[in-house]
Amino acid sequence: VEPQDYIMTALSRYNLGSPVGLIRMMIQQSNCFIVVERGMAMQNMMQERALAEGGQMRQGSNMGGGQMVAADFILTPSVVFSEGNSGGVGGALGGLLGGRGGAVLGAVAGGLKFKEAQTSMLVADARSGVQVAAAEGSAKKADFRLGGLLVGGGAGGALGGYTNTNEGKVIAASFADNYNGIVRAVRNDPSLQ
Repeated sequence: VEPQDYIMTALSRYNLGSPVGLIRMMIQQSNCFIVVERGMAMQNMMQERALAEGGQMRQGSNMGGGQMVAADFILTPSVVFSEGNSGGVGGALGGLLGGRGGAVLGAVAGGLKFKEAQTSMLVADARSGVQVAAAEGSAKKADFRLGGLLVGGGAGGALGGYTNTNEGKVIAASFADNYNGIVRAVRNDPSLQ
């Protein structure tokens, strides 16, 4: 699920887009879950189905019903941060999240505007709507590489500022830490496997 608008606005100040592509790539590459398309490409999938229903597909193309996989879980990410010079914004946003989100704290001169990123992910059962897992992640300022997890297959271009800006790298590392917490929570609960 896309983050709430105020999170997207905050990320855009650092030239960062939605973290959903980054998170989807982490999930896909982990082989812990099968990722189903429910984002922007879903519109294209529905267009293909409409063409098939209208008789526009080549004979033998199988676009019949009953082929889509149902989503078992819905993951909602959050990242909340404040800049050192912006007053109490972080506390206000953290309060809005009811403790589920964190705050990115501090400021340093030049380039990196904050030292630490904290993120959260909530996982809900798609059938019941019950929240089945939650985890927080964090990463501290460092010039590190995210390794093979995010660099293969032209991922850098698809992930934009999350792999080539200091702020993006810290947030990406926090989401990686966060996702590892989700995986542990699911592995420790046999009813979710």
